[in-house]
Amino acid sequence: MNRLCWAFLGLGMLAPVAAVAQFFAPGFGASTAAEGYQRGFADVVRSAGEANLMDSLAAQNYVAARSQDIQNRVQWTEAYYQMRRANRAYRESKRSPRLSQEEIARNARQGLPRRLTSAELDPLTGEVNWPVILQESQYASEREQLEKLFGKRAEATSVSPDVYREIKTNTDELLATLKKSIAQYKPNDWLGARKFVESLAYEVRFPTG
Repeated sequence: MNRLCWAFLGLGMLAPVAAVAQFFAPGFGASTAAEGYQRGFADVVRSAGEANLMDSLAAQNYVAARSQDIQNRVQWTEAYYQMRRANRAYRESKRSPRLSQEEIARNARQGLPRRLTSAELDPLTGEVNWPVILQESQYASEREQLEKLFGKRAEATSVSPDVYREIKTNTDELLATLKKSIAQYKPNDWLGARKFVESLAYEVRFPTG
């Protein structure tokens, strides 16, 4: 009787040990609650690491894209201002030479009209910046014809006799029309418009380049 009790007692003590050994024995695939917790925690840590890595790569890509965008903007701005400087230099090279004070005085003594500036007559396009009076509708016909003729003059390397003659004819007609309207304007305004037309006719004597 005592031996049987001792046998049951021994089996009872070995059962928990066997159960524990079963969880840790290789090949069984089972785990304890602690091991499951550790594995879950490892997964969370690994996921967090991967998320941080993706965030880091995304941040690097954003910084690189931003840097490239800034560089493109800088290059575009530099190219824009280079073109502006080149255009300004070209316009300056085509601008009518400035007369000296001596030449201006000599022209005044001889009764010659003044040279028009590039703001008044663009040497590159032939565009005419008319005084306010000459922008009125009654001068539209002569004004449009003269704009076409000075456009042709700007395109050519030299003024053809036909263009020269047509400009002279149209400026004379414009002066005649302006003279008929003298009573409509203040003396200084009318005189300024007349001198502008005379300078326009005088400008055709000079080369465009």
